[in-house]
Amino acid sequence: MEQKYHIKALITNISDKTLLSGYRPAHDINGYLTTGMHKYPDNDKLGAGESIIGYITFITPELYLDSVKKDNIIDFYEGSKKTGYATVLEIYK
Repeated sequence: MEQKYHIKALITNISDKTLLSGYRPAHDINGYLTTGMHKYPDNDKLGAGESIIGYITFITPELYLDSVKKDNIIDFYEGSKKTGYATVLEIYK
């Protein structure tokens, strides 16, 4: 089955560890926290302090994806620790 992505984004890792494709942090979309799976297509990883163009697939996107707009910034977290943010480049519905 082909992967369905919901957004293409410039994803920035502000943590001190490398993130791998398949990473599933909580994303803050207009105050709604939801899980999303990241895909980093160039080399399947995103180093600490780096940014990359990647894709995010969300669970239950029908609840909030209509409120996401191009250039929105979506913070993502592990628990209460912010580990990065994604700047929305394209939205796929």
